[in-house]
Amino acid sequence: MRDGTGAMRAYSDMVYGVRKDDARYREACRDVLLRYCQLDTLAMVMVWVHWMTGYISKPFEHPDTSPRKET
Repeated sequence: MRDGTGAMRAYSDMVYGVRKDDARYREACRDVLLRYCQLDTLAMVMVWVHWMTGYISKPFEHPDTSPRKET
């Protein structure tokens, strides 16, 4: 499984495919899908932490909200 589309296809095949009644196949698909979801969630958390760390240390300043210098 390499991406979300593959995960969706695997799930669909597991539930509705020709081997939907094969317990071994369903268990193998379930295990692969759980592992994929774990890694995908971990990746999302890592991105979120990176964004939050960067935002806290270097907050974005919109030009309209930046302090103005007196001239």
